[in-house]
Amino acid sequence: MDAHSTRSPHRTTARTKARRRAVDVVFEADQRGRYSGKALGRLLQERLSVTAAQTTLPQYSADMVAGLAEHAAGIDRVLATYLQGWTLDRLPAVDRAILRTATWELLFNAELDAPIVITEAVNLAQDLSTDDSPAFVNAVLDRLRIIAPVLVAEIEAEEETERARREAARARAEAIEARAEAAEARAEEFGADAAAGEPLAEESDADAAAGEPLAEADELPAPEQGDVTERSVGEHPGS
Repeated sequence: MDAHSTRSPHRTTARTKARRRAVDVVFEADQRGRYSGKALGRLLQERLSVTAAQTTLPQYSADMVAGLAEHAAGIDRVLATYLQGWTLDRLPAVDRAILRTATWELLFNAELDAPIVITEAVNLAQDLSTDDSPAFVNAVLDRLRIIAPVLVAEIEAEEETERARREAARARAEAIEARAEAAEARAEEFGADAAAGEPLAEESDADAAAGEPLAEADELPAPEQGDVTERSVGEHPGS
């Protein structure tokens, strides 16, 4: 996409330039594949790291891209619903970028009037995309404008549900980890107790060994009855 080509002498303001830079970033994220809010956020961080090879990203461009990254999934769902006969994947990539950035402005930037947002998006489509794109972009955004408050409420509700789902999943993962750590601690404690008990077992064996002679003495055979009688008769004082 040539972000600097022009087809008509639109009045160029600082906001217009910022929108075009934002469209450039969104377009690039799309071309990298697997477009998502996280991917867009990572690319934004790259663009905010100024190098000698690139100019500083205007603040409003950064605000647009950051806002779009936050609501990327919801905005794509809205666009997919209201394209009427088209899918996002079938659109020219530059049209996707223009519609995504303009939809964020339309739904989440309360400072701007809807006609201004739509006009700016149509002008970008005239400058950057096909001959049919301006009318198409205008029609889609006008449909969104009519029900914008409803769309915002739907997106925010979906995002809250997703946050709750992630929080529940995180809590389950933490509970599983805690149980695993507790089981490991019990196993270590059991092993320590078993190791500490071994010397006691050895001492018991030593005690048993030391007691064996006593047991042998107790088990000496008793003298036969005849021996006792003879000794008794021989030693009797009166014999």
